[in-house]
Amino acid sequence: MDDKRRLPAPEALASTREKLASVASSIEAEASDDARSIVVRCKPGGVVSDIAFTARAFRTDGHDLSERIMGLVREARSLADRELAETAAAVFENEGI
Repeated sequence: MDDKRRLPAPEALASTREKLASVASSIEAEASDDARSIVVRCKPGGVVSDIAFTARAFRTDGHDLSERIMGLVREARSLADRELAETAAAVFENEGI
């Protein structure tokens, strides 16, 4: 193995973990339908932080509304997870990990 990189000290890892947790807690992604009658906000890991509707969203049957909401939840979750991954990569690079 030619790679002679050393693992960071536990204190450095703890500091990096704290920085990442601080940054990650502020990440929230939003997805909405074309008419913005449904807006879903998610945190990384798929935690839904908000769902907002306008009266227009309810002008459809329950099955269609459910499918639209679930699709927007998946989209917002994916965006939040991608943002977290990009943020983590930047933090690790900045910390030399």
